[in-house]
Parts: sequence; structure tokens; C-alpha cells
Amino acid sequence: MSRSLLAITLLLAPTIALPQTARITIDTATDLGAVNKNVLGTNISVHLPEYYMLNLMPQGKMQDLRPTVVRWPGGNAACEYNWKIDGDFRDTLGAEYGLNIVDIAQVCETIGAELLIVANFGTMNAEDAADFVEFCNGPVTSEWGHVRDSLGIPEPLNVQYWEIGNALYDEEMWHYCWTAQDPRKYYFGGSEERRGSLSPFPAFPAAKGDLLVSDGSPNQRIVIRFPDVVEGSDTLWVGPDTSSLEPWTRIENLGEVQEGNYYQMDYENDVVTLGNGRHGNIPESGHIVLCEYTTTNHDGYVDFADAMKSVDPTIRIGICLDPDPTWSQDTIETVLDRIDFYSMHQYRQEDTTFPGEYLQRIRAPTRYLRLAHEKRKAIDEWAGPHAEGIGLAITEWNWMLWRHTRATPLANVSLANALVSAEVLGRLSTEADSLHLVVANHFCAATAWDLGYLALISHEYTRRPAFYAFMFFNDYFGERLVHREVETDWYVAGNDTVPLVTAFTSTSLSGDTLHLIAINKHDTLDYETEIEISGFEPDSIAFVYTLNGDSVYATNEEDSANITIQDTLITYASENFTYTLPAHSLTAIAFLNRHMGEDSITSYQLQQNAPNPFASSTTFDYAIPEPGPVELRAYNLLGQRVKTFHNGGMQPGRYTMTWDGRGDDGIKVASGVYFIVLRAGDLVVAKKVLLVR
Repeated sequence: MSRSLLAITLLLAPTIALPQTARITIDTATDLGAVNKNVLGTNISVHLPEYYMLNLMPQGKMQDLRPTVVRWPGGNAACEYNWKIDGDFRDTLGAEYGLNIVDIAQVCETIGAELLIVANFGTMNAEDAADFVEFCNGPVTSEWGHVRDSLGIPEPLNVQYWEIGNALYDEEMWHYCWTAQDPRKYYFGGSEERRGSLSPFPAFPAAKGDLLVSDGSPNQRIVIRFPDVVEGSDTLWVGPDTSSLEPWTRIENLGEVQEGNYYQMDYENDVVTLGNGRHGNIPESGHIVLCEYTTTNHDGYVDFADAMKSVDPTIRIGICLDPDPTWSQDTIETVLDRIDFYSMHQYRQEDTTFPGEYLQRIRAPTRYLRLAHEKRKAIDEWAGPHAEGIGLAITEWNWMLWRHTRATPLANVSLANALVSAEVLGRLSTEADSLHLVVANHFCAATAWDLGYLALISHEYTRRPAFYAFMFFNDYFGERLVHREVETDWYVAGNDTVPLVTAFTSTSLSGDTLHLIAINKHDTLDYETEIEISGFEPDSIAFVYTLNGDSVYATNEEDSANITIQDTLITYASENFTYTLPAHSLTAIAFLNRHMGEDSITSYQLQQNAPNPFASSTTFDYAIPEPGPVELRAYNLLGQRVKTFHNGGMQPGRYTMTWDGRGDDGIKVASGVYFIVLRAGDLVVAKKVLLVR
């Protein structure tokens, strides 16, 4: 990356004029390896109600997107999700959960995705996790394989990717898991103190203990979230708020006492019972009841991994907390022998719409990849000779994670998020090998929140702009990475050097199609971009797909068609030409090899029309060698589609098509030059025709 440095101090963000030029150099002779399609993963939360996902509307749209790996059931929810309860009888669930294991298996089969499961490290144990592996991967003759078969899934799901716990480096996970932020307890289990305070989080109490808000009724109960409770370790506090709590006295049997501040603890079932007014007092309605205790008998990651791989030794298991490099060699070897990958998350937290903050926001992909490479380096350091066998998984990422206040407009649902998402996908695709990347999962897919690329709006699923960023890398990107260099303006933000134009390049397996995805992140300026290609002779006709809107913060929230992919074609592509990347846009260009079809004239064929020129109608002959989807369309010189003759499946054979010179709207098109384009997969054949009225 070169060219000019933008003299931008992001705290001040002055307005300056930028040179509106960039250069993209592509060398197809330098093959950089296969494109890692596992970067196109997503998350689907267990909390999504059944009707959100188990219908054809969102599944059909996700099938169009073809996510490669679906992560489930969370997220934070994974550390409290009891799959054994939720695996069968939906009428026992109430409103708490939606998609169970049977549901998510159905979704993955429908959309053609692999499943990644996060095992419950918060409230279940190693045996439960091993049973889950057997349910998913075991034969029908096994105990849990038989249960799976009885639920309508006879064949094993063959789930290969598993995580143990979720983001246990984060203080927030104290609300979901028996422990957090302690490597030794994560890896080796044991006991934990559920007492003391935490930093405040929205919708969560700032306490490690179990909290109840009294409703004033008699015989209230607290079911301990993280059993087993060490006998005698518990303390109950009651008061109008967390700053005015007073201790109550534990007794063996409330029935043996009169009024007073007493409670009873059942250590066998891990349940606290409060009084009824005659035997022990009733906490006033609205008062806080807090139980602090020591929880014990918990399995650690080592126990989980051993139990799970005893069922299926082929699975890959990931960690979510670094081991302590100060441990003894024997201790750390015990851990390293059982790690297949490390799971990290990437979010930006700011939520502001000050104009000067836009440049700060769009540094996110640069920051994400810098942190990912720093994590890769850390793994290499603490894993030593084991590092080569430990991959990196970015199992949650998004531009922003909502926090406290929400600005207007919401950047999460805007075109800006599509630009950021596209750059993240491109960077992950091109840097997957150096990261030893196993999988990457956007958070998340269909949701009623502002984080999903599918939004439920007025009972209709809307494709947000970020959806199309994923579509670009599914539909308009190839299978083999090739070398590219980008010369563009850039600026420095903190520790990051951020380019305003980025590009990613690949070819089809056959080498007959060259794919370029380019992103202009500038919010107001177009970039006249010189594109130089070596090792590939492009045809003059190239297909262009563009995602853009009226502004960088434009959304589809009120109009689902506001931001969609526009397809055109250009007729002046060459080894060196200039193309204008519009401001705040995502552009894909598919170049066709000039010599494509010379050796395959007996396969897909499109003959020159006759008559040519024509005045009222003209006829084309074309041939299809194999069954599959085929597009046959007419474009004008501006690359705008004017007529679709066919777009769908076709059987092998010879066909004739007649064009009467009318567009899709039935109106006669103007005199001029048009291109008839036959497309089937990566193969494209085009003919030039002249209409003279």
C-alpha cells in the first residue's frame, strides 16, 4: 500500500480535499492458494423463537447466502443452555428458548451449512458434553444416537467443530458461567466463590451471587444457578437495594422457628427457601435477595475434551481463554495436547454519529486483523512446538456491539456496515493462511436486533446491506487467491494505518474468470481507479456488480429495495483501464478470459444473430451441453440490462431465441448497439448486435 498520507488527526477530523485516484495491480500468475470459504460463517442464537427461523422465508434468504458454518446455541446463552431438556419436548420450554438441536440441524441441512456447537461450560459437565457429541455423531445403536433417531434424524450430524464455553476472558461471563477470567479453573475445574461485586452491565445485577427481587409472596425460593453449594458456605443478604443489604440467618428447618430473618438451604437440591410470615419473615416486595456461596465439583476444559474425544476422536475442540504461560511445563503440556483451536471475538463498541467519527469507525477491519495477528503471535508464543496444530477461530464478529445508548442513524444496519463487513471478509480470506484460520462467524444471521444481516420488520425478513457483503464473497469471488497491490490514500488512526480503497482478487478454478472486489470507503468522494492486469487477457466485456446508496448511512429499514446489488456490464475492459469506484460503494467485477471458449466450442455456444443489423426482430441459436442454471440477457452500451430471455435451469440441447427489440417492460428499445450475453456458472459468451429502427 502506498500513495498519500491523509493529514488527519481523528480527534479533530478536519475536512480536506483528497486526490481522487487509486491504482489496483493484479498478477494472476502469482497464485496465493485456495479461498477459505469458512470465513463465510454466521451465528444463530438459541433464543430465536421457532417462528423466526423455521419457515421458508428466512431459510430461503440464508440459502441464497450459503453460510458455510453456523455457530449455535450462542454466544453467552451457550453457557446456560441445557440441550437435554430442550432436545425433545417443546411444550416444556415456555418462551425461554426457541431453536433446539433438532431445529438447528434442520436449518443447517436446508441452507447447506456445517454446524459448530458451543458446549455448555456454565451449568453442565463433561459427561453432558460427551453425551452431546454422541447425540450428534454417534451411531443409532448408541444410547444418544438412538434418541436422535427417535427425533427423526437417523443419520449422524457429524459435527466437527466444538467450543468449550464462550468468551470466558470477559467479566460479563460471570452472569452465565460458574467461573470466568481464571485460566486454572477453566482448564482444570474445581470450586469458585460466587460472592462479591462486578462491573455493572445492562440488565444484569453487579453481583456474582444469585439475586432475586422479592415479589412479597410467602415461601419464595432461589434455585442456585451453579450447584453444588459447599455446605455452610452460603450467606443470604436482603435489603431495599444492593447498597443496603443485611444478612439473614440460615437454619435447618423454617418450620421450627417463628418470625425472624431466617432462610433455609437445601444442599441436596441447591435451593434456598424463604419464610411465609409465620415461620420466617417474608422479604418486602421489591427488596433485593442475594445469595452468595461457594460452588464446587466443576469439570474443567481438560475433563470436557477427554470425555468428548472418547466418543469421537475426530472432532476439533476450541478454547476461549489463554492458558497461563507461568504454569509448569507438565501442566501446560497437559493443556496444549488437548487444544485444536482458539476462539476469539471482535467488536467495535462506539455508537456515535458525529461526522468526524466516520473515519474512526471504518478503521474497524484494520483493527480487527491487527488484533487477530497479535492473537496468532500470542498463540505461537505460549504454544511453542504445539502452535502449528492450534488454529484460530473468530467465532463472533460484527462492526459494533450495542452498548447503553443507541445513536440515530444506527450504523449497524447501514451501508457503512456492509463496507466494513466486506473488508473484514476480504481480509480474512486473504490472510487466513497466516492466521491458521479455522472458521469465522459473523454475529449474527436472522434476528430482531440491530446486529443481524436479516431483519424481521413488520413480519417480513429484510436483507440489510451487510447481507449483500456476504453475497459478494459467495457469488462474485472465485476459488483461488491471486496477488494484488493497491495504491490509495490512507490515514493513521491510533495504531492502525487505514486505506480508503481496498481490493481483493481471485480466479475461478478453471482460470477462465478473474474476480475483483473493490471497496471505496470514502463517504463523499469517488475514486478514479486504474486497474492493471497481468497474466490474464480479459475480454472487453466484463460484468460489474455494485452496492451503494444515497449516503454511507443509508439503510433498508423502511424500504427493503433501497440498497440492493445493481448489475451492469462494461465494454472497455483490458489489461490496463480506468474504472470509477463511487463514494461509499462495494464493487465486484468479473473479467472473462479473452480466449475462453476457443477450446470448448462444442460446449456452451451462442451463435451470431441473423439478421444483424436488424430492424424488427432477430434470431439467435445457442447450445447447452449439460443441465444447470443458465442466464440469457441483453445489455445496452451502458451495461444496463434491458431484456432477460431466460434465467433458470435448462436441459442439454440446441435452442433458438428470437428478440423483437423490446425490453422487459414490453416497450421498444432505442436504436443502437446491444450485447446478448449467455452465462452458465463461470462460462460467459457474448455477441454484439445492432438494432436500426
